[in-house]
Amino acid sequence: MSAVYKGFKVVPSTLDPTKETFRYILEVDNREKFWDNSKTAIAFVFDQCGEGDIVLIKNSGDEKKGNYSVSILVGQNAPLEELTPKKK
Repeated sequence: MSAVYKGFKVVPSTLDPTKETFRYILEVDNREKFWDNSKTAIAFVFDQCGEGDIVLIKNSGDEKKGNYSVSILVGQNAPLEELTPKKK
C-alpha cells in the first residue's frame, strides 16, 4: 500500500499501556488513517520522511503476525509520475 506521510505522535501502547508506541499519520485515498507500530526499523525510515513524502508499506507476514517494511517512494517535492514505471 502506498500512502502520504503526514507525521507521527507518541501514544500509549494498546497492548501494554505502561509503554509508548508511535502512531503514524498517513493519507490513503484522500482519507487520514493511523498506524501504530513500535518497531525501531520502521521508526528509522519514517525519521527520514518529510511531511508529504509518499511511502510504500509492505506486509510479508501472515494473518497471525505482521512483518512490515516501509520505504520512501517519492520525496516531498517530487512529481507523482515517478510512481509509474516507464515502459521500454
